Amino acid sequence: MEVVQKLDHLHQKRPFLREPCKILDHLHHRTGEKRYLCGMFDVTKIADRTEGGIRLASFETCGAVCSRRIDIALEGDIVRRVQYTGGCHGNTQGVAALCEGRSRAEIISLLEGINCSGRGTSCPDQLARALKQL
Repeated sequence: MEVVQKLDHLHQKRPFLREPCKILDHLHHRTGEKRYLCGMFDVTKIADRTEGGIRLASFETCGAVCSRRIDIALEGDIVRRVQYTGGCHGNTQGVAALCEGRSRAEIISLLEGINCSGRGTSCPDQLARALKQL
């Protein structure tokens, strides 16, 4: 019964989920709470607009990683800025800095498929998934 209540709570927090969630067999490394895998690790676009020739897009991560949101600024096909909300601050800052000035395709090829602690995805992989949607 406790599992059903947790899944109900998760779906209330993230109503955009289209597929049932599965509970991971391991506990989250920082909080000790069980984590959920939703869908196929896809990110969800929550904003997409253009200002002064710069495309600004925001994505919510799948829930299997520590970061909760990724904001991306693109000028044509070149990434100008990446900002993570949540996650390992130093690592996400490093990934963001290394992405600036690179093409969308190059970043996707570098980051796609990176797996964090057996989760099946990672903060860099979530960025690659977001860039594929743009």
